[in-house]
Amino acid sequence: MTNSPPNSQPPITTAEVRAHAQVTRYTRRGSGPLVVVVQREAETDASWLALVDALALGYRVLVPELPLDHPDPAGCLTAFLEGLGAFGVIIMATHARWAAALAFAQQAPDQIACLVLVHCTGEHDDVPDCTGLHRQASVPLLVIRDVECPEAVLTPLTRFRSNAGAG
Repeated sequence: MTNSPPNSQPPITTAEVRAHAQVTRYTRRGSGPLVVVVQREAETDASWLALVDALALGYRVLVPELPLDHPDPAGCLTAFLEGLGAFGVIIMATHARWAAALAFAQQAPDQIACLVLVHCTGEHDDVPDCTGLHRQASVPLLVIRDVECPEAVLTPLTRFRSNAGAG
């Protein structure tokens, strides 16, 4: 048996889940509390891949391939999690997917441990106005704005989960 170096990355695997006549492909990495990263397909640049790498050291990270043009993206996320049988997950959404993540939180709050909305410095979209988002979410909500790099999400996420009493 060989020992991996302490900070070695867990392998990335791909899989599919079927629910409600929908098949969703996804990548998974790491172990621990479940984090589902909801992003645009185009957001596979090095910085977001670095976030998945960093999260995978302490979390089980799933990145579903959700259709961009689907009329009900929240429904796609609901079907994905139901197909997995997953509850109590952390949903982390990039700015482009905030609306879908918030709609999902309203449709299926019992499936979510907390909702993390991330906006990175340099994204082409304007920094959103977060006023009133906590009322829309209906679940514990963490909004992280203007992060310089996605890895900077780890510290606020860890603090938020600690303060919320998450394991």
